[in-house]
Amino acid sequence: MAGKMNPRIRKVDVGVRELKSIQIYPLSIKDQTNLVEFFTSLMDKFFGEMRDKQFSNAEFFSYIAETITENIPEFMKFVTEETVDIDNLTNHQLSEIIKIVYTDNFEEPGKNIQGLLTNLKGVMFPGMKTA
Repeated sequence: MAGKMNPRIRKVDVGVRELKSIQIYPLSIKDQTNLVEFFTSLMDKFFGEMRDKQFSNAEFFSYIAETITENIPEFMKFVTEETVDIDNLTNHQLSEIIKIVYTDNFEEPGKNIQGLLTNLKGVMFPGMKTA
């Protein structure tokens, strides 16, 4: 019996001249943790280098752009099984993918947990006001 497709799988069209549809998968808890660790290590590296050097505004923005560009392929490995050539990916398409990943894996679950905790507080501490 074939498994049911996850309804959280999203399709995004990527390409500069010709579009190709790719699937963006929801993150497992393990992949979500690994993705957070990946970005944390990038931030640690970035702030470590910022501490050791003086950057002009142009150098600062160039460094950020270079760091993002270098790490797009690694980020894409977390969210799709398909190879996405960054020469064939627009900023709009990348931002759409990032928005899907953030909304489906961080924002919506965060709201659900916050609501659950509010309800739990109301059950466990009925007289306490909730914010």
